[in-house]
Amino acid sequence: MSVKHRVGNEKRERRKRKRALALPFIVSVAMAPGCVASTDSGSSSTTTTAPPPPTTRPAPANNRAPVPPPTRTASTNQPAPPTPGSNTAPPPAPASKATPPVKRPVITNPPRPRKVVYPNAPKGANGHMIVNAKGECTFYFRAICPPQTKCNPPPPRRVNCLPDIPKRGNGLAVPGRVFKRANNQCYFSFSRPPNLNPRIRSNPPPPRKVKCW
Repeated sequence: MSVKHRVGNEKRERRKRKRALALPFIVSVAMAPGCVASTDSGSSSTTTTAPPPPTTRPAPANNRAPVPPPTRTASTNQPAPPTPGSNTAPPPAPASKATPPVKRPVITNPPRPRKVVYPNAPKGANGHMIVNAKGECTFYFRAICPPQTKCNPPPPRRVNCLPDIPKRGNGLAVPGRVFKRANNQCYFSFSRPPNLNPRIRSNPPPPRKVKCW
């Protein structure tokens, strides 16, 4: 082998070694941002470019940060605490309406009706007896005053009806009047029916003699 060929081979070996040592450095530089690396190996070339910087969102025109939506809190019936420094007390909580007690009806038995016993008409008294529509008899006294004097008779008195007074179908006395004549004889006169038309003339039965008091 000649000296020229030997020198040429040594130059080629040196170049290969330099390229082998420079290749890792070029690749690491190419991966860094903002750098451009080119590798020339023979006839082919490789170009590596860094990625573009991230785009930032433009700020709003009023240069104000977006306001977050208000958070909803659960409402309670408790009054808000008083503000420090204020002398006003919080309003009292509304009182709950109490349920009124249920009133139970009280069942009572009414007393039994009592039969009232009335006295008889005063024996030998001056006056007359009236029988009303309910069959009740009342004695009206007649005052006999001395000459040139004034006197008041006793008040009317509820008495028992005379047994000889005519009775109705329900057992009550017939409405009328019992009067005493001068011969101390008593007579019962029938009264006009209360529901009878006043334009209609009625002929009641003649007076009936009854036992006097």
